[in-house]
Amino acid sequence: MAPAKSPQLKNILYIDDDRDILSVARLALEKIGGFHVDTCSNSSKGIAVAEATQPDLIMLDVMMPGVDGPSLLRSLKTNVQLCGTPVVFMTARVQSAEMDKYAACGSAGVIPKPFNPMTLPKELNALWQAYQTTIHNNMTCGLEDLRQQYLRNLPTKRAEIEAFWRQVRMGKVSRGGTQKVERVVHNLAGSGEIYGYRALSRSARLLEELLARDPYSLNLCAVIEKLLSAIDRALVRKN
Repeated sequence: MAPAKSPQLKNILYIDDDRDILSVARLALEKIGGFHVDTCSNSSKGIAVAEATQPDLIMLDVMMPGVDGPSLLRSLKTNVQLCGTPVVFMTARVQSAEMDKYAACGSAGVIPKPFNPMTLPKELNALWQAYQTTIHNNMTCGLEDLRQQYLRNLPTKRAEIEAFWRQVRMGKVSRGGTQKVERVVHNLAGSGEIYGYRALSRSARLLEELLARDPYSLNLCAVIEKLLSAIDRALVRKN
């Protein structure tokens, strides 16, 4: 998994075969933007430099001898250390079809050449903020999908706990039955609060502790019932 990036843009790597452009961009980004900037003029060494510097963002020239920008980006996307690093293309080729191609490559945006050194830091920071918003929105949607899946599985777990509750009421508690429900309860204790169901986690944790301490406790039924109620409340407000 790629390392988590800073929510604030601080460290930048710019890969471009034109040393004059690298120099002016670095000056503008450091003096005006306050960023730390590393540069690389050999695209073939781009991956190695990126691994060494671990930038928050990579600026990448499109037309370079040897490994061009899109090819380098594809390599970055398959690199475990760098696959989560946003890449902004720097290019004079900004026709509609070319822009679509850059987006398809997975770029976080494009800054046209020639760029204005005075506004470059602001433009780059705007692309960074837009990228962070996209990542946040994607993460939020992904978490909601997982929460809904969690709730779909909850009735099955509830049924297992209720079956154990019936065994307890009838005085037919077995070690095998206790071990089975312990696994379910342990899962609920660890996962419920992650998805926003704090009462479910707390009730499951109480039951888990009681089962470990005294699986034949007279309070066992009451603790199980509390957990079943917490599960029911979670299912009622699932949407």
